[in-house]
Amino acid sequence: MGLSSLHPNDSVMWLSLSVPESYDTTLRNSPLPNTNSESSLAANNSLPSFVHKWSHGYSIISVVALPQLGLLWVGTQNGKILVLDLDAYEKRAELSGHAGSVLCLAASSCEQYVFSAGCDSLVKVWSVKRLEEMLTIYSLVDIGDIFSIAWSQSLKTLYFGAQNASVSWVTLDLGEDEDHRETSGETSDENRNETPSEARGQSQGLGTFPLSHANTDSSTVSSTISSTGSSPSPSTVPVPGLVARPDRLPSRRWDKFFDSKGPGGSMNPLQTKSPAQQTSMLIEVPSANIKRYAHNGYVYAMKLVPGLDFGAFQAHELLFTSGGDGFVRIWGLAGGLRLLASLDNEDCVLCLDISGTYLYAGLTDGQVKIWDLSTLQLIKNLKFQAEGDVQAIATNNYCIFKVTKSGVYKWRLTGEKKEDWMAHGGNALAVSIFQRGGRYFLVSGGVDNSVIVWCLDDFQNPPQSSELQNFGNDHLLETLERFVAYQTVSKNPEQHMHDSRQCAGFLYRLFMRYGAVAELISTDCGNPIVYACFKAIKRGVSEARASDSSVSDSSDATGKASSETSKPSGNSSGDASGSSGDGVFSESASRSPCPRVLWYGHYDVIEAIDDTWHTNPFQLIAKNGNLYGRGVTDNKGPVLAAIFAVAELASAGELASDVVFLIEGEEEYGSRGFRAAVERNREQIGHIDWILLSNSYWLDDHTPCLNYGLRGVVKASVEIGSDRPDRHSGVDGGVSREPTMDLIRLLGTLSDDDGRVMVPDFYNTVKELSPEDIEYFHELADAIKVDVNPEALMRRWVKPSLTVHKVTVSGPDNNTVISQFARATLSIRTIPEQDTEAIKQNLEAYLEEKFRQLQSDNRLSVDVQVVAEPWLGDPRNAAFQILRQEIVAAWGVEPLFIREGGSIPTLRYMEKVFGAPVAQIPCGQASDNAHLDNEKLRVTNLFKLKEILKGTILKLPVRPSA
Repeated sequence: MGLSSLHPNDSVMWLSLSVPESYDTTLRNSPLPNTNSESSLAANNSLPSFVHKWSHGYSIISVVALPQLGLLWVGTQNGKILVLDLDAYEKRAELSGHAGSVLCLAASSCEQYVFSAGCDSLVKVWSVKRLEEMLTIYSLVDIGDIFSIAWSQSLKTLYFGAQNASVSWVTLDLGEDEDHRETSGETSDENRNETPSEARGQSQGLGTFPLSHANTDSSTVSSTISSTGSSPSPSTVPVPGLVARPDRLPSRRWDKFFDSKGPGGSMNPLQTKSPAQQTSMLIEVPSANIKRYAHNGYVYAMKLVPGLDFGAFQAHELLFTSGGDGFVRIWGLAGGLRLLASLDNEDCVLCLDISGTYLYAGLTDGQVKIWDLSTLQLIKNLKFQAEGDVQAIATNNYCIFKVTKSGVYKWRLTGEKKEDWMAHGGNALAVSIFQRGGRYFLVSGGVDNSVIVWCLDDFQNPPQSSELQNFGNDHLLETLERFVAYQTVSKNPEQHMHDSRQCAGFLYRLFMRYGAVAELISTDCGNPIVYACFKAIKRGVSEARASDSSVSDSSDATGKASSETSKPSGNSSGDASGSSGDGVFSESASRSPCPRVLWYGHYDVIEAIDDTWHTNPFQLIAKNGNLYGRGVTDNKGPVLAAIFAVAELASAGELASDVVFLIEGEEEYGSRGFRAAVERNREQIGHIDWILLSNSYWLDDHTPCLNYGLRGVVKASVEIGSDRPDRHSGVDGGVSREPTMDLIRLLGTLSDDDGRVMVPDFYNTVKELSPEDIEYFHELADAIKVDVNPEALMRRWVKPSLTVHKVTVSGPDNNTVISQFARATLSIRTIPEQDTEAIKQNLEAYLEEKFRQLQSDNRLSVDVQVVAEPWLGDPRNAAFQILRQEIVAAWGVEPLFIREGGSIPTLRYMEKVFGAPVAQIPCGQASDNAHLDNEKLRVTNLFKLKEILKGTILKLPVRPSA
């Protein structure tokens, strides 16, 4: 017997179906949804791919997605609701309102409202736009925990199932969110004077009342509502004349157990005397809107399904509930709650999902029963032992995802293949599936205090999307995951040469796939340079933009227009237009009619020691809005953002500049072979108007920056050795000069007691800072959101320094060895006024002279590995000013113009050889830990950089001839 035998006008309709255990085995070969599609069979054969993870201090119990808004609402064990951003992967808000665990969540189809309920016996209605609580719904009946909730958009009715086996409902005419009305210009002067209850819409219940008056008595309540005019109209209140009272809230009602007299006849203060003040409106559920004993057990789950057609019986909307009594009950909603049918599952039904005309019921002991709703027949029972209760269930593309204490399991309905993965430490509690941007995602939460988003694209037919969508942020993250996996440590070529070459090939194929001309340029020593060129597609625009190159509204660190404070004194590498007199290219017919931009970056990374990282350094981990992995911020993330920005412009036919990429693989080891390789291929690279890069960081974690200056560097190792082998100090101590002692004495001569560098002529060309420069640093220190000393900034950026990094010795690691040799590594940071090459020569001569004065029989060796000139750009030129405009558009704040104390060996060289100015836009935050353990990059920063570069490349002009 099915629902087709029932007449829709019957006043009482119900049906109970029980299936014998013996019948279960005969159903295994029963027909299931059509799964014969080859694409489906192939697609549902793999596990979901990890997208992002957020952590919280307590277990994750419930989730609901708002895909149109890109939000994820998460209910937690400690009563908080987390609002997570699916675009930036950041926590948007943490909402308080419940006094216990948030067991269930639901959202309106318009995504303006979210409904929550839990252990405090309350239902909350939240405004998504304002991220605040609007309404609190309660029942006079002691219903206990609320396990399930559902919202009917068409009936404007909220249903919820509770621990006392009841299903309650309340009608809420929420209307449009206030912010939506105001932004739409529909708010009249009269509406602006509405009371809160009128502005939020009347609700069907025993009345509404602001919780801010929670400590008043009933007479005060009545007078308050009367005086404000906020009492609901009789037409919307089932029992006219009654109002909701704060003292009737479950937490404030007198309890026979907790509020009774204890030992000695004393009574604890009532909970109603709580000083807590709340501001949401109260709605009391009418007694007529409570279906007592809807189940003979807890009402664990419910699902609203619109528009089902069961043969002769047609229902506009049906409510499915499941309970501890083993039944799934089907309810009609017209004129109240009417039981239509009951499906007996024989065991407690903890969760359910509906796909098409099939119902999937999750039971205890890991069972999942599948019902055909068109015939009300049980067609399959998936039963496996030792998996634990099915806490949550979701279905997608003929696959079932069930959550148990053992983890998350995926079942293919074709072939009954089971796959599992250890999400949430093997103990998950919540799961849900949503669709966004043509892709399906699964979100899960568990007792490990985390919520994870997984991509189900492997289960779907390939989306029919345009090529332009391949440059979206999701694809950017997927590509970055593969990029980070290459262990491109340039310091140890013997260990990582294969990975480095594979990574260069990966970039080469990526450029070719996106339509660029690409080539691998070999170097004399080390990893190849990846060269690529995207040719301009949109012509005839650059000439009109050429006049823009005179932009000169320079900004200082605080965004003020001033060429004085925007750049501390010092000789710039070029003039205001960025031209350089010693460039190797002539400004002649070789010029392109469109701007030519060079993007510089590197794919090599610093080594990473696994046991000092929280995660695998070469596996990209997305957590709490950040991406973790070696090279993610230095420099693989920014490189990919630039590639995707240019490729997207080219794909859309909007690229009006030639964009050349030079991505080297030796930057972290002094850019070995880079200069020679560029010289050999300079004609192929061609004329360049602007050089851009992103290889530095903000001063803090909040304020975007533009970098216009770096110090130079001389890196050297100093070794003192002996002809004698390693010896024992108890035998040979004091016999001869020891290499380690000589090295210590020699290093001590490099600076005086005040830290002043003693290398000859070191300070001869260093200028004192002007009062304007000093004021600039004080303004900058005030502008950033960290405690920083202006003097410290000056020492980092515009003053030279010497550092001894480490000392190593030969021999075994014990305290009795006289080492045969001792080696120290050191670096000198130089500023633009200094001649870096002269300082290198003076350093070598000084060390040799001081060693001779020691009159030691040991020998000295000085090896200079890196010499990089300082770079000082001009923040007044067009590139910096266009970047500034794009940063303001993207971030909504003026960037800080900063310099840094670090060095990039190739910058000044490229500026000279191409005769083009360099502009650097930092991508990462100060806390990114580049070169350190647990290197990270905030997802928002990566996405913003891509958008900033798109706008910048569109606007960069042809640079005028010198």
